[in-house]
Amino acid sequence: MESDPLLDCINCPPLNLTLDEIPHLVKGKAACLPKEHISSITRDSRLAKPGTLFVAIRGNTVDGHNFITEAVANGCSAILVERGRSLPDIECPLIVVPDTKWAYSLLCSLSFGSPSSSLRIIGVTGTNGKTTTCWFSEKLLNSVGVKCSRIGTVGMDMPEEHTPASLTTPDAATIHWFLRKSLDRGCNACSMEISSHGLTQSRADHVEIDVAVYTNLSRDHLDYHSSFEEYKMAKWKIFDLLAKSPKPGRSAVINGDCEVGSEFYMRLCKMGERVSRYGAYGEDLDLSFDINTFSKERIFQFRYKAVPYSARLSFIGGYNLYNLAAAILACVALGSSVEELLPHLEELRLPPGRLEAVIEEDGFSAYIDYSHTPSALEGALRGLREYIGEEERLIAVFGCGGERDMGKRALMGEVASRLADKVYITSDNPRGEDPMEIIAGILKGVPNKARCRVVPDRREAIKEAVIDGIKSGGCILIAGKGHEDYQIVGKKKLHFSDREELLKVFDNEVKRKGLSQ
Repeated sequence: MESDPLLDCINCPPLNLTLDEIPHLVKGKAACLPKEHISSITRDSRLAKPGTLFVAIRGNTVDGHNFITEAVANGCSAILVERGRSLPDIECPLIVVPDTKWAYSLLCSLSFGSPSSSLRIIGVTGTNGKTTTCWFSEKLLNSVGVKCSRIGTVGMDMPEEHTPASLTTPDAATIHWFLRKSLDRGCNACSMEISSHGLTQSRADHVEIDVAVYTNLSRDHLDYHSSFEEYKMAKWKIFDLLAKSPKPGRSAVINGDCEVGSEFYMRLCKMGERVSRYGAYGEDLDLSFDINTFSKERIFQFRYKAVPYSARLSFIGGYNLYNLAAAILACVALGSSVEELLPHLEELRLPPGRLEAVIEEDGFSAYIDYSHTPSALEGALRGLREYIGEEERLIAVFGCGGERDMGKRALMGEVASRLADKVYITSDNPRGEDPMEIIAGILKGVPNKARCRVVPDRREAIKEAVIDGIKSGGCILIAGKGHEDYQIVGKKKLHFSDREELLKVFDNEVKRKGLSQ
């Protein structure tokens, strides 16, 4: 879930350039710029100081052009602005460019020494599966001796070091700072999630990609993108970045079972790009797998280039086979062989908050999952149903985010009521909306309201679901937050962890039962 990238800023190190050299680089225009060296670049006016180039960027809710006066007052040496914007009357050198986001991305890359040019970069986009595909790619590469870092929703990581992240795809300065750090720590590769927000806001525009992975496309972020078509074209932009990459042997990895993926595949073939495809049902796939035999035994049977392979996996959820297949092809594209990857498949674990088993007891289990789209929720519920069987009771707890795509609320209600035996509808980051109005939107998609219970307080909903599950037996899925540990109510970000709440209620119930016996 993306927030405004203007809220997270770091300054870039000095550019080995003078002010008068910058306009040509960023396709800009300026008059009579001094030959002053730039000591830092920032898009946060509060961090501006003498020697700083302040880049005015228009974000989702904040426009940097409105803070030019503050940047000048703080002593910045020059300002980079977007063509056509109204500007205050100031005494400060100006560089005018068509797109400040693109220019900022370029300058960030240059200031950190263009680190992506010296790393093997896997970029992953798609509605669902980005985090797990990146996670698997990083783990597999490290297992076969390719030191790899990772950028994504669950953090920015390299072997033995974790950096928290607030965005799926950080701002350009953070991306290139981390890539430089990865390179300095001896990494050879980096797998990174590139969201539709990150693509449209040019955050990764100057990352030189070796492998571009497309996982799938379903409804999401239509509060940000004006239409599904616009959302689709935002995802396509990763292949524009791939086509511009100077990396030899660059290639694309595509989900062959996805209609949009097939469209992207045809376009890439016409462009002459190297493409490999994976899936369970498509034809002429480079890697095909049997999703029907996975379920409880967790045997991953697949074919790569018509050669059969088999591996026992530690995780559940048939949809995760798509993420694993994408990761295998990405690693192969970087030079690994299926044979050397195969023994490490059984070592893989899912990322935090991705169909994560929090409680596993006889007759009762509870999972948390990040699923916050209709397709992701369906995948998680189907994955659990496959694993626990048809006879065991399946309970779902979920809500929908406030001030986000309203159209998916009823769709998620329909999915949950169709696939779960009992549904607790609750709150999930209501923000400035009335939680009951959000819940009303969810209920519009529920044909059988008898199996649903509305509990707006998420803590109370989890408590009721756990007590219900313990009494009657079965499996609980708490969806929407996964690894996240907060609840946004109004403008306040309050600590809240589904994992913590689950364990607290379960421990209290176990103690209560023990005392009463």
